[in-house]
Amino acid sequence: MNRMKWSAGALASTILLFAGLSVGAAHAAPVDTLPPDTTPTLPVDTTPAPPAPSVPAPTPAQFSLPFMGAALTVTVTTGPGGNLADVAITPADGMVATKVSPRAVVFTNADGSVKVSVKSKHGTQSVSAKAGSLAALQGPGSWTGDIFAVGAPVTVLYTVGTTADGGPELTVNDPGDPSAVVGEVQHRSEGAEAAARVSITFTSADGQSRSLTISVKVEPSENESDDDSSSTSIDPAAPPSVEASLRITLSRVRGVPVAADVAAGPKTWTGLLCDATPASIAYTLNADGTITDVVATPTASVQADSNNTKVDVRWGDHERVRIRTRLDDGQITVNVEDRIRCKDATDPTVNVPTSLDASNGDDEGDDQDEEESDDHNGDSQGDEEQHGGGNQGGGNHGGGQGGKHGGGQGGGHGDDGQDD
Repeated sequence: MNRMKWSAGALASTILLFAGLSVGAAHAAPVDTLPPDTTPTLPVDTTPAPPAPSVPAPTPAQFSLPFMGAALTVTVTTGPGGNLADVAITPADGMVATKVSPRAVVFTNADGSVKVSVKSKHGTQSVSAKAGSLAALQGPGSWTGDIFAVGAPVTVLYTVGTTADGGPELTVNDPGDPSAVVGEVQHRSEGAEAAARVSITFTSADGQSRSLTISVKVEPSENESDDDSSSTSIDPAAPPSVEASLRITLSRVRGVPVAADVAAGPKTWTGLLCDATPASIAYTLNADGTITDVVATPTASVQADSNNTKVDVRWGDHERVRIRTRLDDGQITVNVEDRIRCKDATDPTVNVPTSLDASNGDDEGDDQDEEESDDHNGDSQGDEEQHGGGNQGGGNHGGGQGGKHGGGQGGGHGDDGQDD
C-alpha cells in the first residue's frame, strides 16, 4: 500500500514537471527563421601579379690602349638610352676633360699632344686615342665587356705593331668564346695614309650578332698644309708631320637568320626607360615569322602592322622599341630596335678635372638631333624611316634557346669601326 502511494506521488510529480515545461515553452520568445542566403560567391583571383621587369646591372666596359709603352685604360659605364653615366681614364695624372656630354667625353693632356675620345650613341660604343706617331701606339692592348648584356664579360687581346714597310699592323688573340669569329686583318695604303683593321664577330644562340672592330691609322697631321705652296715655314727636307690614331668600336646588335623552328617561342626584351624605370616586352615569335601576344610593362601603346611582322611599343615620345621579323627560306631574322632617346640626360661623371672646350662639340658631331642622325636601315623590308637601333642602356632580349642578347638590337648599319 505504501509502494502504491509512492508511485502515485511520483507520477503526479512527473506530470507536474512536464506540465511546467510545457507552460515555459509556451511563454518562450519565438525563433526568427531567415531564408538561406542564395547570393552567388564570386571566385577569388589567385593569379599572381606579373613580376617587375628585372634588368641586369650595367657591366662597365674597359678599353685598354697601348700608349708610350704603357697601358691607357678607359672604363665606360652607360645608363638609360645608352647615355654615358661614368667615364674614368687611368692613369689620370695630367689629363683633363675638355668635353663632357651624355654622348661623348674627350680627354686631353696639358699640351694637347694626347687626345682620347669616348662615344656612346644608338647602341655603339667607341674609344679612340690620337698621338704624334705610330710608335706611341704600339704594344699590347685589350677590351673587356659584356657583349650581349647577360652578365658574361668577354676579353679580347690585341697588339699594335708595324708591317715590313713601316705601316700599321694588328694581331688579335683568340677570345676563347665559341661564337667568336676573328676576321682577317685588312690593310689599306694610299699616299701618306696607311691603316690596318680587324673585326671580331660574336653571335648568340638566339640569332643576334655584334662586332668589335679595332683599327689603327697613320695620316698627315691636320696641321700639315698640302696645298699651301707659298708657305716657307716648313722645311721641304724635313719628314712630314703625321698623326696616328687607334680606335676600338663595339657595334650595335643586329639580327642574323636562325632556323624558324629554333627561333620560334616566347621572347622577352628588357631595358630601362629614361627615368630608370625597368621596362619589358613579352611576346611570342611564331614559326611563320609573325609576332603575337605582346605585353608591355609598364603599360604602353602597342601597334602592329597588317602582317604582324613589325610591332611598335611606345611609352612616350622618345621612349619606344620596334620589333621586326623577316622570314626567308625557312629562317627568321629578328631585329629589336631600342629607340629610347633621353633628351634630358645628365652629363656623366669623370675622374679628372674639366676644362670644357666648345670647339670639341663640332668635330665630334654628337650634338645633332638624334632622331635625324639615326642611321638608315637598308634591309629588304623597305622600312624607309631613318632610325638607329642598339643596346641603349642595357636592353636585353631573350627567348628561343633561353639566351639573352643585348637589347635595343638594331637592324640598322651603324659605326662599325670605320676610321674617321
